Amino acid sequence: MRSPSLLLPVGHDELSAFAAEVFSAVPRADQRRWAEVYLRGLLLLEGRKSVRKIAESTLSLPVSQSLQQFINQSPWEWATVRECLSHYVGERTGPRAWVVNRAVMPKRGERSVGVQQRFVPELGRTINCQVGIGIFLADEKGAIPVNWRILLSGKWESDEDARAKAYVPDSVTARPEAVEIAELAAELALDWSLPVRPVVADAAHCDAAALARGLDELGLDFVLGVDGRTVQQWLGPGEPAAPGPSSAWTTLPAPDGRRAGVPVQVIRGGPGRDHRAPQFWITSLLHHRVDAVLQLAALEARSRASVQAMESDFGLRDFEGRSFRGWHHHMTMVSSAFAFSRLSKGPLSRDGSPSSLSHRWIS
Repeated sequence: MRSPSLLLPVGHDELSAFAAEVFSAVPRADQRRWAEVYLRGLLLLEGRKSVRKIAESTLSLPVSQSLQQFINQSPWEWATVRECLSHYVGERTGPRAWVVNRAVMPKRGERSVGVQQRFVPELGRTINCQVGIGIFLADEKGAIPVNWRILLSGKWESDEDARAKAYVPDSVTARPEAVEIAELAAELALDWSLPVRPVVADAAHCDAAALARGLDELGLDFVLGVDGRTVQQWLGPGEPAAPGPSSAWTTLPAPDGRRAGVPVQVIRGGPGRDHRAPQFWITSLLHHRVDAVLQLAALEARSRASVQAMESDFGLRDFEGRSFRGWHHHMTMVSSAFAFSRLSKGPLSRDGSPSSLSHRWIS
């Protein structure tokens, strides 16, 4: 159903040019206008960024229902927008790695897609939450997310009623985190044709060996953080000696014993300042110096910092909808707003002044 005729802002500033490029694949003009409205709200609104507050602060009109429909029900394809975003970011940053990280979104109810009681290692306790997996284009200056998956497990695997109420497509199933990460990387490399970079991730939350095998099968290099217990299982008592950076080599066996194993270098990091960084890393970059691999590994902290910034300043946790589609739309908008903030040449006007905005009726 089309929205009623509305007077939407048509910008003539840098954000308008950004939105026009990144959302160029969205077919309808009204949807592209709503995308720009939502972006402006995420970028300019202080405090909680609900749909109502975004609509009222950006337009000064009671149109929250139309904006809510754009996020939750409109059938625009988030994958095509993310593809455009990834090329926009890649062309302007020259990323050194594709870094994977998690976003934990606490929730009160049980109906929102993916919500369940989970033990969150990052918090050291069990909470009711959604968990998103993002892949970031990263260099020493920062990390910008360009693609997401939401982890589904427990009731979201087999509860048809819960899945139907959250509009989870039948094609979307509950899969291990390692599989989701590998598919995020595959989408960048195979579907979107981005220049390939090593995949960096803290794999303590998933099956690191399975992830290494999945990335190896895709022909992608990797630097994966693992804990000391996992290293002992692979290397036995002869793990890299402490203190300071050191390395050893091993082969991760194939689970069925019929395929060749994956050779990896196991690196122990130095005593850095980041206490949350993994102590050990496994990598397919067998002929790289230890310090060069650790420089790539250090980019994982950049993605954690980006998640924290998106939580505090860009409304990452403020999505009020429950649907699978709505979650992906919101994450696409937050990623786009974050990308603009990091790549823009100047500050965005906070007053919606006539010098930067005009208006146009659309229907």
